[in-house]
Amino acid sequence: MSTLVPFWAVEPRHVQVAMLALLRLSGLLVLAPPVHAPLVPVPVRVGLAFALLFLVWADLAPAAPAVATDVVALAGLAVGELGLGLALGFAARLVVATAGYAAELVAFQMGFGLAALLDPAHQESATVLTRLLDWTVLILFLALDGHHLLLGAVVESFRLLPPGRPPDLAAAAVAVVPLGGRLFGVGMALVAPALGVLFLANLALVLANRAVPALNLMAVGFPVLILLGLGMVIVNLDLLGGLMGAEIRGLEGVLGTLLRSLAHGR
Repeated sequence: MSTLVPFWAVEPRHVQVAMLALLRLSGLLVLAPPVHAPLVPVPVRVGLAFALLFLVWADLAPAAPAVATDVVALAGLAVGELGLGLALGFAARLVVATAGYAAELVAFQMGFGLAALLDPAHQESATVLTRLLDWTVLILFLALDGHHLLLGAVVESFRLLPPGRPPDLAAAAVAVVPLGGRLFGVGMALVAPALGVLFLANLALVLANRAVPALNLMAVGFPVLILLGLGMVIVNLDLLGGLMGAEIRGLEGVLGTLLRSLAHGR
């Protein structure tokens, strides 16, 4: 059973373990949905990191390791903790970003690429369709308790790999690569029907323009492509919910595999 450590009995090793745990939590909150967007203020993320630290402090304080003997050793531990948090957040971010990159392909085929503007929430150029599907998947992520799975994973990481024990970041990178490949396939499956329909529509418009040179392809083509693209997106919403829902529910297994890799297979 965990032994509570009074706040007035804090030792130097407790300060060290608190700072290392904050680095792990900060790395998680930099990339993890839904707080990954630049729209979320930094003070809010810092406050969340401290709140999570207080929740797990009863388990961290009794097992605090000895104080690092030099600055180099302490810097190595800090880099390892930050990398561990970033790895967990990146795995969850990949799942949420799947529909966004897939929507980007459809949006450019529809002609939305000409209207892409700088998104102040993400500080990058993005189409309206991309942001629409991003928010849709983010709502699905919250509805399916993806954030709870993520918090459970970071709490489990403190049990498997307490602060002060170096993680195996190379093994974690090897574990993330197959996840990226699978999510790329899921994204292509989401938009394959829409891309096929838009390709045929573009081909028909080109042939029509060759047959009738007086046809204004820009004036006729854009409304047709936009209507077809939006229609296919609406038709594929059921497919989006099924595929992305399965990936979000499987996030617990993905994070578990990643944690075991980081903890050297423990």
